[in-house]
Amino acid sequence: MSLPDQIPLVPEPIPKIWAGSTLRDWCGADEPIGELWLASGRTVVSDGPLAGRTLDDLCAEYGQELLGSIGMRSVNGLFPLIIKIIDAGEWLSLQVHPDDDYAAQVAADSGYRGKLETWHLLATHPDAQVAYGFVQPLSAEQFKLAAADGSIMDLVQKIAVRKGDTLTVTPGTVHSIGPGCLLYEVQTRSDITYRIYDFDRDRDLHLDDALNVAELGSGAPRVPIRGQGGDGDLIVQTGEYEVWFQTIHSGQPASAPLDSPVVACRLESDVVADVLMIPAGASSVIPDGRWIMAAAVDSDRIPAE
Repeated sequence: MSLPDQIPLVPEPIPKIWAGSTLRDWCGADEPIGELWLASGRTVVSDGPLAGRTLDDLCAEYGQELLGSIGMRSVNGLFPLIIKIIDAGEWLSLQVHPDDDYAAQVAADSGYRGKLETWHLLATHPDAQVAYGFVQPLSAEQFKLAAADGSIMDLVQKIAVRKGDTLTVTPGTVHSIGPGCLLYEVQTRSDITYRIYDFDRDRDLHLDDALNVAELGSGAPRVPIRGQGGDGDLIVQTGEYEVWFQTIHSGQPASAPLDSPVVACRLESDVVADVLMIPAGASSVIPDGRWIMAAAVDSDRIPAE
């Protein structure tokens, strides 16, 4: 069977203890929904001839026809990204993610890599903040003591955010998302999270692994925030993925590059209305509206700053 030029996907709601109410209301759920997974290896096709299949299933069957050359290289033919909506009603745990080398040591069989992620704020409360790195360098002993008594939240850099801001969180950067943030997240294929402090929620912490990967010595990092750009403007470009906005008018096709598929999400009232994947090199007429697009990229084609 040949691939269709667009593959509709079923968003997957994930309950979270820290969730707000926006995704719960959007899903019509009875429990708090903190994440809405839009595209990942486990995401299921909603309808058409491929209905019920997961993206990893399709990647295994269609290979480069679906993923392009970049997708095939990035994670050995598995779907290379995880894309989700996060709705924070409370602070998420203070956490950190490993780089590729550390992930290869601890999770070699999972298909996971180190975690690079980008947040794009879709909506915020007036006092919304995120935590991003430490205000000043810490020793390992200071880190452990502050994590134990909760004072570590006084040592992190808190950044006020608003709708349209974008931040990229590199492996090793200690971070958290505060209450009142509704955001779109794109990340490399990894679900490895090391919790440092969890606001007395009685969940497991991972201080030894966190100490092994967290950047403690540099003090407050530069925080890359950009306001929302115009149509067609790049929101972010890293060595792993790029994200941009595109407004589609009647009969206008959307296209994927030859070397990577595109995940397209149509936004309505700050929440996703449609999620489609366009296979590498394909062009497809999709519904009118404002779309946020994401594609894997090859670091070799990203110009140095």
